[in-house]
Amino acid sequence: MAALSEALDKIRSIELREAALAGEGIVRTVLVEVDLPRPQVVASGRSPLTPGQPSFRVIGDRGSEAQVTQVRRAIETALGHPVERYLPSSRAFVVKATGREIQRVAELPAVLALWPNTRRPLVQAG
Repeated sequence: MAALSEALDKIRSIELREAALAGEGIVRTVLVEVDLPRPQVVASGRSPLTPGQPSFRVIGDRGSEAQVTQVRRAIETALGHPVERYLPSSRAFVVKATGREIQRVAELPAVLALWPNTRRPLVQAG
């Protein structure tokens, strides 16, 4: 029971947590934050696509690539299908998952948190 409680604590949305508990079959887009080394983001000069703006690139090492592959495989095994993509600067995978799949992914040791991938309204200052 403690393992389920710990897994549910990783789910950072009431809606996702309830879907996981109910084993819902509705597919949602979810961000899966994982415990991987932080990549280095460096400015790489000026971008030809946006003059006057610097461009950035993410640098990882070979060891971190192997860790990403290992975590990706674990998530894909829990899901039963491929992930959508990996966001290295966020250390997160984008996945489409049902409630039951969300629970299985949350149980993985490398998973730190699951977040709904939803649009939020901009907050206006002032």
